[in-house]
Amino acid sequence: MIHMTRFGARFITSLVATMGLFLLSTQGCAPAAEWYMGGAKKEAPAEDPLPSTPTPAPVTAVEQLPEKLSPSGEPVDPIKQKILLLPFRDLTKHKGPWDIHTEFARGLGDSLRKFDFLHVVPVDAVLQHLSKEELKGKIDNARAIQLARLAGADISVLAEIEQLTMSRQVVGVPLGGYRGYTGKSTLKAYLISEVDGRSKGEPSAAAVSDSRRTGVVNPALHVPLEREYDFLGEAPWGSEQFHSTLLGGAVGQSLQQLSQKIVELIRPNADFDVSDPLIVENDGTAVYINVGSAEAVNNGDKFGVYNHGRELKDPQTGAVLGIGLPERVGVVQIEQVLNEHLSKGRVLDGAEKIKRGFPIRAE
Repeated sequence: MIHMTRFGARFITSLVATMGLFLLSTQGCAPAAEWYMGGAKKEAPAEDPLPSTPTPAPVTAVEQLPEKLSPSGEPVDPIKQKILLLPFRDLTKHKGPWDIHTEFARGLGDSLRKFDFLHVVPVDAVLQHLSKEELKGKIDNARAIQLARLAGADISVLAEIEQLTMSRQVVGVPLGGYRGYTGKSTLKAYLISEVDGRSKGEPSAAAVSDSRRTGVVNPALHVPLEREYDFLGEAPWGSEQFHSTLLGGAVGQSLQQLSQKIVELIRPNADFDVSDPLIVENDGTAVYINVGSAEAVNNGDKFGVYNHGRELKDPQTGAVLGIGLPERVGVVQIEQVLNEHLSKGRVLDGAEKIKRGFPIRAE
């Protein structure tokens, strides 16, 4: 039986390549060795970072964020859901070289940017405004809402890293045994709405990437995986080298899973039971629309407001040719679902153009 440590395995690996499998002779099973993390059990935090009834702190308590948070500096379409990513909280007793608090947040941002209805406010936009503890993901709901308002975001994403391990197991070497290498990544996110401070869901994701070879063991087959296991910490996070490892594969899969579940929770419903969803009242400070809980509308959802189309005339004769296609003239966001078929909203764009009777669409 053997149980190789991270450092001892480097020496063993080099000997295997030159002296043959007899140097690793064993019968039976060696316990799985975990590289770079402690146990996989989730350790409960001293206090719940996400209280169920948050009270937003005053905006003046922190430094004002810069005006331009978009990496491109281009105006953001107001119809897009703006999502702010915050550092992940680590529950794994991380022992590796990477800053996983921010690297996971960056990776989630990369996974979310492919969805057209979203605008991602990257974690890097707020790092300089966070305390030492907040940089480690220790952020409560009230602070998350505060940061979302300062960043102009609709939703804050808090998250936890529950598991991040690379393990190795040796069984029955050299006679007909196998070696198993496994990378694991488990994540949980908390979506907080800026509009009402409520949770929009707590999606989770778990991914396992493994490579097992059975039968008579040829040492040469295991050299790449041994090197991956021993020198994993030398691969820069996010690099091609990192993503080619089992752990990197598991991380990528878990982030993809998490992004899909986040999208499912915050994408506005486009299939209304009401045949003609529209603005039923506009009093200048608020709008009311004829969709509500029956249409699965939620606080924070955004809808485009469209006119009825312009009358088009022949430029030479002045004859009316018809009505042009409706154009989007504004954007409204739901602030309060009042009943099954009525919601109150605020105007985000086009206040002077939105009129009673104009139809709305989810985009």
